[in-house]
Amino acid sequence: DTDSLTGSGTITPAALTISIKDAPTKVYDGEKSLSNAYNTKDNLALWGVLGDDDVNLVVNSAEYQDANAATDKEYRYGITIDNLDYQLTQGENKHAITVSDNGQTGELKAYDGTITPRKLTASVIRDMVKVYDGTNAGKQDAIKNIVLSKDYLDKDKDSLGLTANAVYDGSNAADNRKVTY
Repeated sequence: DTDSLTGSGTITPAALTISIKDAPTKVYDGEKSLSNAYNTKDNLALWGVLGDDDVNLVVNSAEYQDANAATDKEYRYGITIDNLDYQLTQGENKHAITVSDNGQTGELKAYDGTITPRKLTASVIRDMVKVYDGTNAGKQDAIKNIVLSKDYLDKDKDSLGLTANAVYDGSNAADNRKVTY
């Protein structure tokens, strides 16, 4: 007589989906990394954890596809979870995720990041002087009368492409002419 039977069975990991709470933004700094406000697990939400289970989410990397200023930028999170009872999966209406390591590792990708352009200020540092030539055109080397604020990144200094044209407010010889750059 037998009260119980034994056999074999399988318990598969439960699905976890993940979403990004806020699209990252930062001012251009020449780097691909997300700013501190967005590169932590605090900007990610796990969906599907049961009861009081503990699933540790680790952000291994968080960066834009490139460092250039633009809107609707691609960015990615490299993430890991540490609970074999769960696996990362693609959720409906969630950001795209590619998983590996039996669902314990994933790359979350989205396309709504922003890197805003770094603002530079140009200032006139000296008066323009030219010999009367019958035109209101400024001198060819107008750029020598302008200086940029030090808000640019040193690595970008030679590629800023600053140019200047100048126009006097009239063509006749006179002191204190207004010059527009």
